[in-house]
Amino acid sequence: MRPPLPSLTLCSSALDLWVDCLIDRLTPDVVAKWVPRLPTGWPSEALAQDLVHNRTNIPVPPIRRVLNLNPYASVIVMDYVPGITLAEAWPTMGLWQKIRTAITLRSYVRQLRSIAHPRSQIPGPVLEGEEPRVCFASRIFGPIRPTKGPFAISEELIRLFNNGMDQAALARLCVHKGPLPDDGTLVYSHVDLALRNLIVGDDGQLWLIDFATAGFYPRWFEYVNMVMDARMERGAEYDAIWWTILPFVADPYFSICDWIRTIAPDCL
Repeated sequence: MRPPLPSLTLCSSALDLWVDCLIDRLTPDVVAKWVPRLPTGWPSEALAQDLVHNRTNIPVPPIRRVLNLNPYASVIVMDYVPGITLAEAWPTMGLWQKIRTAITLRSYVRQLRSIAHPRSQIPGPVLEGEEPRVCFASRIFGPIRPTKGPFAISEELIRLFNNGMDQAALARLCVHKGPLPDDGTLVYSHVDLALRNLIVGDDGQLWLIDFATAGFYPRWFEYVNMVMDARMERGAEYDAIWWTILPFVADPYFSICDWIRTIAPDCL
């Protein structure tokens, strides 16, 4: 039987909630993360995290419960994972440690892509029901307007990118590269598989955290997002080895990445 949760200190407003209380350490073993509330059911981040916990062998913090705090927000109460982020650990690792980590990450991506779900034909977050919701990908869509959609089917999402290419070519910002080579398949994707969202646990396992952007997207989404994230961060931890393993981890979608980077985010 799980122990009772300690009382939560609630924020006075939605703004205060997001600025001051995004993540709280409740006890040595428990943390709480505040997320946007949905009209019904669990928030998408909780559903996405729980799905990975139940359907894969990827170490993910188990969710203890989800609480609705006010009309704007819910809180996900989950286990705390002791350790350090891969961003901290990566610069201290030797070559073979980094290779082993790359192999582990490759297996994680493949496990994520193997998840079957009723919403796997609808682009966007993991949710209950069939209503499409907006897609969030700040690296691909850009930080100013990080959400797009909603899209009922994958073809509508791909049309967004093709329209962007048409606009960019019309404005003579680039040479038109033709339609985006995508087959319409959607797979479960984390869409923020960055060094900061991986924990090298004290137990020796590599834990995956932060499922705020997870959902069903084209297979190339993970690789393109990882490349664009590394270009944005530019920290010392994003070294030559990290760049080398990206196509091994998430598959080498070089041409699609070049296609997307031609128009994203300015023409989307």
